[in-house]
Amino acid sequence: MNQQRSRRFRASKEVAEKVMTIASIRETLMAQGAYVPPEKSKGEHFDSNCITPVIFTLIILTIPNN
Repeated sequence: MNQQRSRRFRASKEVAEKVMTIASIRETLMAQGAYVPPEKSKGEHFDSNCITPVIFTLIILTIPNN
């Protein structure tokens, strides 16, 4: 359980770092006068680390029928 928690924490931290790195690179390129394509729209993002209803269904199916 701790391994899963730390993996999720690390994944969210890496995403935040990636966003900051991309913003920094974009600013540097624009300051140098380079062409920078427009940013992608901030559409809805699916968090792959979230717990979905399917997981609960799988848990119920794995419990032996007594």
